[in-house]
Amino acid sequence: MGRKKATKDVPEATRESIALFLAERFCNGRLKRGAAVAAAAKCGQSKARRGRPPSSTISTIVAECLARISATLDRTRQTLRALAHEPKLTLLCYIKEHLVKCVTVRVKSTLSDDHKRRRLAYELAHAKRPIGGRSYQLHHMDDYVHFHDKWFNMYKAKITFYLTVNETAPYTSSPNKRYIGKVMLLAAVARLLYDSHRKCGFNGKLVSGR
Repeated sequence: MGRKKATKDVPEATRESIALFLAERFCNGRLKRGAAVAAAAKCGQSKARRGRPPSSTISTIVAECLARISATLDRTRQTLRALAHEPKLTLLCYIKEHLVKCVTVRVKSTLSDDHKRRRLAYELAHAKRPIGGRSYQLHHMDDYVHFHDKWFNMYKAKITFYLTVNETAPYTSSPNKRYIGKVMLLAAVARLLYDSHRKCGFNGKLVSGR
């Protein structure tokens, strides 16, 4: 760990005393265990102050790595594997140092001006402001039932199988390779109501008439 910025250098006399202290504990090409901590404690210095202070600007190597990352297309920068031209450990260090960030982008609806006006009109129709009040109150929506349909694919156009040597891949066919059968799931959503006359709540059952 390098020293913090704007930290004064260690005096020359202190450096000499630390060097002599470490030289006495140098044996067989290695320092004895705890020699550095003992030298720092004896001279009133911190072990974290060793080394040169960090550079105020990003080094050339880091700048080149960030330039290569920026040159990669956005749609291919969704995983660390896509940035294989840089070591994974280096990328994790950059993320920790906030040189590279991970951003989650959610798809937003593309609305035209006509859609925005119709949505605003629908919201205003279900909101009211009491006389003398400053804020709007939304409709309770207790008398509304929302129907929502969701389509699911019955199968995939491309399926991966794990087979043994003696097995053959299943044969799948369709009138059109672009046609995929679908199944619809219909859901009805409403707020739970309580009938004060019957002394019971809504049981969730809906009856559709012809």
